[in-house]
Amino acid sequence: MTVQGALSSAVSGLQSQARALGTVSDNISNGNSISFKRAEVRFISQVTHQGSSSSSFIPGGTQAQSFINVDQQGITDPTQNPTDLAVNGGGWFVVKKDVTDTSGAQYYTRSGDFQVDLNGNLKNSAGMYLFGWQLDADGNTDFGATSAVNVKSFASPAQQTTDIEIDLNLPATAGIGVAADIETFEIQVFDSLGVPLNLELQWERVAIPGGAPAGTSAAWEVTVSQVTLVSDGSNAISAGSVTVSPTEITFDQNGKPNADPTLTLDFGGVTLSTGGFLGDGTDNEIDVDLGSVGQTDGVTMNASNFSVRKKTQNGIPFGVFESVAVSQDGLVTATFTNGQKRDLYLLPLATFNDSNSLELLRGGVYLETTQSGNPILQAPNSGQAGGLESFRLEASTVDIADEFTRMIVIQRAYTANARLITTSSEMLEEITRIV
Repeated sequence: MTVQGALSSAVSGLQSQARALGTVSDNISNGNSISFKRAEVRFISQVTHQGSSSSSFIPGGTQAQSFINVDQQGITDPTQNPTDLAVNGGGWFVVKKDVTDTSGAQYYTRSGDFQVDLNGNLKNSAGMYLFGWQLDADGNTDFGATSAVNVKSFASPAQQTTDIEIDLNLPATAGIGVAADIETFEIQVFDSLGVPLNLELQWERVAIPGGAPAGTSAAWEVTVSQVTLVSDGSNAISAGSVTVSPTEITFDQNGKPNADPTLTLDFGGVTLSTGGFLGDGTDNEIDVDLGSVGQTDGVTMNASNFSVRKKTQNGIPFGVFESVAVSQDGLVTATFTNGQKRDLYLLPLATFNDSNSLELLRGGVYLETTQSGNPILQAPNSGQAGGLESFRLEASTVDIADEFTRMIVIQRAYTANARLITTSSEMLEEITRIV
């Protein structure tokens, strides 16, 4: 029985070493797989029933058990894709197989090679869709149910111009009522539909009006000379006219405004050919900030040429999705073609009481088990969840040099077990000859 037991023990040794070699082979083949976790084999002795003081020993052999250190952090490699994401610390991305699946199986992965697909969903190379908490227009969430992260389902609405800021100089040498000294310039504004319009302001030096502040040395009248479509230059006003108040801006002897230079452009009686409107939605007025009284932070009048130093306005055109970025705290921010940005989602990270008990599936995807415990969804950089790194991917935890070393050890052990089988076979053959 002892020789037979030795033979059986050696066979179990061959089987265990073959299984160990299989893990080495799988590790090496996945040396470049994203977020792959290295597997190893642990050998457990198989002991037959016998007392510790027994004079006879009955060999039981060995058994190999595979183990994957799921918690081991891989290094992160840089990429050129903003939606390539790596978890720096604990936690798992929440993913599903179907973007419309709100109640089905939820999976977990650290393979963050997400790309924006044709429909705007973030999808990784394993075909899993990224899920997150959707934010409202104010950037808030109730941390309730997650939904598929879709960046193309959002747009940036148009905003009509309600405020203009101008910084310019008017020539002190201009003559009163001289047509050649009339100055004009355009500023691009946007109506409520996001249509770009050219608003032309005309500046003409006029006589000092009655009731002007004491010390007034000059006055200029401002009018809206025309409003045209940027697309073809045609007149954008189909009915009505724009009124400006106050009609004049007055200056002191230092060329600084000596009364509030703020203008109001009233579009209340105007009908635009675009179908939209300008100004705030209440009275359709645009406020024009020309600086402060007695200051040079806006309009001035000096003995130099007419020049516009700055002109800004707050209108924006309609914008569609252009690009996306993800912060360390998991905020998914979209940039639109009109230059506006908006936070769309907050990506949760799932943590477990025992991550090493998760069930490994194809494509670096894991499923919760009874032993792992239920997932706890947390915002990145909070609780046990680590932070996110954009433009990076977590590398495999496989060390090729270490795997080759293990392979040599396994080969030696396999050879030794094979030699035991040969020896046991020869001893059994001797017993047969005696019989």
